[in-house]
Amino acid sequence: MHFVNKWLCSCTVLLFLLSGAATSYATESEDSVKVAIIGKLAKFVSGNTPSDHHFTIAVLNNPFGTLPDKILQRKMIHKYPVNIRYIQSLKQLKNAQVLYVPKMNHRAMKKLLQTVRGKKVLTISDSRGFAQRGGMIQLYRKAQNMRLKINLHAAQQAGLRIRSSLLKIADIVEGDVL
Repeated sequence: MHFVNKWLCSCTVLLFLLSGAATSYATESEDSVKVAIIGKLAKFVSGNTPSDHHFTIAVLNNPFGTLPDKILQRKMIHKYPVNIRYIQSLKQLKNAQVLYVPKMNHRAMKKLLQTVRGKKVLTISDSRGFAQRGGMIQLYRKAQNMRLKINLHAAQQAGLRIRSSLLKIADIVEGDVL
C-alpha cells in the first residue's frame, strides 16, 4: 500500500510539472506567433519610411523575452534590415516605425495613445479595446486563431496607409482618435 501511495504521489507531481511546462510552452508559442505577426503587419503599411537605414520595431516593457531578436533580427521590411529596440518609456521611441504596446490599464493606454498620436508610428497591441481606444492594430484570439482589429482612421490620422489586402482579412473598427 505504501508503494502505491508513493507511486501515485510521484505521478501527480510529474503531471503537475508537465502541465506547467505545457502551459509555458503554449505561452511561448503564442508569443512567437504574435512576434511573427508584428513583423508581417509592418510589411502591409506604408508612410513610415525609416530615416536611419533600419526599420525599427520598438517593444514597450518587453513581454516577449528574447523572441523578437530570435524571430525578427535578420529580417527585412521594405528593403531595410529590422532593428529591435526594447524601451521602457515613450521618450525612447525615436525613429521607430512600429511600436508594440503590451497589455496595460485603460488610463495608461489613453495617455500612451495621446503621446503617439499624429506620429508616423504603427501601433500594435493585444490589449483588449486597443483599436477602439485609438490604437491602430489590435491582435486578438478567436477560436484558436489570431485575428486583427484595425482602426483605419487612427492610421490615416498618422499619415499611414494600410494595404487593402490586410484590410480584407481584418475587422475594421471605429474608435476614438484621442
